[in-house]
Amino acid sequence: MTDAPLRESLVKPNRPLITDCDDLAAMVADGDTFGVGGHHFARLPIALINAIAARRVRNLAYVSWAGGLPLEILLEAKAVASIDICFSSLDIFGLPPRFRAAAEAGDIPVRDWTALAMIQALRAAEQNLPLMPFQWPAGSDMMERIPGAGTISDAASGEAVGIIPPLRLDTVILHAPRADETGNVAIVGARALDWPMVAAARKVLVTVEDIVPAGELARGDRHAVLTRNRITAIAKVEGGAWPTSCLPDYVTDYAALHAAFASDAPLARSLALPASGVPADRRAAARIPAATASGVRFPVAINRGATAASPDEAMAVRIAAELDNDSFASA
Repeated sequence: MTDAPLRESLVKPNRPLITDCDDLAAMVADGDTFGVGGHHFARLPIALINAIAARRVRNLAYVSWAGGLPLEILLEAKAVASIDICFSSLDIFGLPPRFRAAAEAGDIPVRDWTALAMIQALRAAEQNLPLMPFQWPAGSDMMERIPGAGTISDAASGEAVGIIPPLRLDTVILHAPRADETGNVAIVGARALDWPMVAAARKVLVTVEDIVPAGELARGDRHAVLTRNRITAIAKVEGGAWPTSCLPDYVTDYAALHAAFASDAPLARSLALPASGVPADRRAAARIPAATASGVRFPVAINRGATAASPDEAMAVRIAAELDNDSFASA
C-alpha cells in the first residue's frame, strides 16, 4: 500500500504557491508564449514585468489584446521574438515608439488580430476544441492577417462564418487588488481579456496589493474572482501596478508616466516603484468607494458664472447624471 508521503507527492495542491516577485519572474521561461493582463493604464503588472526584463528572458512570443506599456518595456529589454496583438497604444501619450520602430523595420514578426477572433481562439484553447466560430470582419483584409483564420458556411443560413484555431499560452501575468490566503484572486474594474487568457494559459502568475484571510475577499466593492484552481503562483507586491492604477487602492500616475516617456532613461528604471511606495496623492482613489457607498453625491453642476460650459464639460455633466453606484462605465 502506498505510504502517505508518496501519496501526497502525487496529488497536485488545489491552491497556488504564495511566493515573492522574483520567484514569479523566474517561472517565465525563454520562448514562452506570453500574455499580460490589465487594461491600458489600469492594473498592469509593472513590477513583475520589470523583474522579468531584469532576468534577461529571451524569445517571448508576446500575445495580448494590447501591446502598450508592457510591450515597450519588454522590447526595450530585447525579450520579444514575435508579437500577436489587436492594437498597441500609449493612450494620451500617442504611439509606442519601440513597437513602432520594430514593426516598421520588420525586425520582429507582428500579427494583427481582431479582438473577437482572439477571444474565440483563447476560448477554443480553454475548451480543447479544434476551432471556434466568430463574426468575421466582412469587407476587411483582416482575415488574411489573423493567424489560422478562415471561413465556413453556416449550415442553417448558408452565410459565411469566421473560424479560428486555439490560441494556447504558456504564461499569463496579472496584477490585482488582493487575493485570499487560499489563492482566490479578486479583480476590481475593467478586466479586458484577463479571463479568456487565464483560461488558455498553462501558468498564471499574479501580483497583488494584499493577501487577506480566507473568506474576506468581499469588502463591499464590485469585484470578480479568479478561483484558486486557475492560479499557479501569487506574490504580494504593494504598488505592483504603479504608475498604472489598481482600484480601489490608487489611480494612474500620469505625471510619472509623462516623465518616463520624456526621459532617455530605460523605462524599467524610470518606472521602478519609489522606495516610499505609491505617492500619497495617487492613493486618493481609495476614499471614493467609501464616500459613494455612504450616500455622498458628487456635484454634477459647473458654476462658472456667465461663461458657457465647453462641449467636453457638458458631456461630462450629462454622463455623470446617468451614473449611479450600480453603473458600469467604459471610456
